[in-house]
Amino acid sequence: MNIIMKNTNLLSNANVLSQYTTNWCRQNGIKPRDLGCSSLITEEGKYRPYQNAHPAIDDVIILIKLRDEFWANWNHNEKCVWAAHWSYVYHKGHPFKAKALKNIEKLANTGIFRQQQQTIKQLRESN
Repeated sequence: MNIIMKNTNLLSNANVLSQYTTNWCRQNGIKPRDLGCSSLITEEGKYRPYQNAHPAIDDVIILIKLRDEFWANWNHNEKCVWAAHWSYVYHKGHPFKAKALKNIEKLANTGIFRQQQQTIKQLRESN
């Protein structure tokens, strides 16, 4: 009886984690299988991982984090540069090259600079 309850709890926890992962992926425009995670759970409550995780998932995560942090601070051209990198990395499945990493670094620095400008402006207006 105790083993059945333990397996049921594991299955329930696995379902909750799987649902959370699926929702996060949908919000960010990727598929859960790209993470190498699975919504497929065996009867023992263990994950059955997908065999075909995205080949450049680390670079995809970098782009998602950049978008979440700096999207509001970028101008149209910078958003287009991000979108071009997204297409290259996510849709085509290629990892970043050295030149692309420098370009991504420039986007991040621009976002940081504009955030600092907004903070300074807000502090000046509050005085």
